[in-house]
Amino acid sequence: MLKGQTRLIRAGVAGERTILTEVTTVDGKEDRQVKSNTVTLAPVTEIIAVGTKVESTSIPSEGTPSLVEVKPELEVTTEAVAYDTIHQDDPDLLKGQTRVIRAGVTGERTILTEVTTVDGKEVRQVKSNTVTLAPVTEIIAVGTKVESTSIPSEGTPSLVEVKPELEVTTEAIAYDTIHQENPDLLKGETRLVRAGVVGERTILTEVTTVDGKEVRQVKSNTVTLEPISEIIAVGTKVESTSIPSEGTPSLVEVKPELEVTTEAVAYDTIHQDDPDLLKGQTRLIQAGVAGERTILTEVTTVDGKEDRQVKSNTVTLEPVTEIIAVGTKVESTSIPSEGAPILVEVKPELEVTTEAVAYDTIHQDDPDLLKGQTRLIRAGVTGERTILMEVTTVDGKEVRQIKSNTVTLEPVTEIIAVGH
Repeated sequence: MLKGQTRLIRAGVAGERTILTEVTTVDGKEDRQVKSNTVTLAPVTEIIAVGTKVESTSIPSEGTPSLVEVKPELEVTTEAVAYDTIHQDDPDLLKGQTRVIRAGVTGERTILTEVTTVDGKEVRQVKSNTVTLAPVTEIIAVGTKVESTSIPSEGTPSLVEVKPELEVTTEAIAYDTIHQENPDLLKGETRLVRAGVVGERTILTEVTTVDGKEVRQVKSNTVTLEPISEIIAVGTKVESTSIPSEGTPSLVEVKPELEVTTEAVAYDTIHQDDPDLLKGQTRLIQAGVAGERTILTEVTTVDGKEDRQVKSNTVTLEPVTEIIAVGTKVESTSIPSEGAPILVEVKPELEVTTEAVAYDTIHQDDPDLLKGQTRLIRAGVTGERTILMEVTTVDGKEVRQIKSNTVTLEPVTEIIAVGH
């Protein structure tokens, strides 16, 4: 890159810390105990390339062959970095059950190789080999809780209501890799257009234990996170050079500029009935993520006139559908035949809802871009606000109280370079 130019190699993304606090109320007094305080989403470091190259030109004397400067090309290749899996004991889960606390995400290693061709011979030199996207460790909670039953002293066995437990397990779904020809890249070069993302399948299994025997029934087996295909551009361009004859003006090759702009692609929202949630409650199964459309426009300037031609307009990042579970369960109470009303302990339910937090857009002047051109330096990412609401029902009346309303995922500001 020329001195003074910069290029975004990887946009930074804010991480996330999750704090789980157990809140117990006894005789009107609230007792709070922090159960865990962990970084559940590691921040992604922003990497910016800064140009140091100084170009020089020379005009040969008549009859002297031009000295051809062989410009090395930079080849970019990527490799997946596998994530680790950690199993943590959870005393609140029954023995044999598991729950995904955080899904693992494959990282990425970027290798930059300088390729120089002199007299038809290719010389390759690795300039850097670094992990440009750290893998996210998968954390799985493993149940250690053992339930016990007792028989009263009168000798009559208690009628034990066996409440089925819902076991949640996940499986990774591999992503596809697509190779696309790119006439603007030299033959033999590759460029990562979009990194692949592993998807996720969630399996809900109802586990019921009666007289020591376990009965397992799969309630649902759905793709809760679609895999995102990896797209790699493969160069097909062949460069040619010529030496003008004496006194003949050089044919100036006008190299077109490739302008890259992006647009957000809205995600859909699906509501699914959930018989295990009380009517009126909702639960976020999968947060929606806006996709991205990339438009490549070839901009050529000849004699001060600008010609623009759209080369491609494709969805380079598929949006992720938001899935919200909607409760359909109706609880019922009964009064015994003796006429004495039962003292019903009303357990409050915690309703979790989320709202999108819009990101800001900043425009920055870029002296290296022509007037009217734009270039995306960093794509904006929608944030997320989580609202925890305690819902209590007494004698058929619902009381709702907001316990917290916080931004759990900060939005990432979009930065666009503007030519002037």
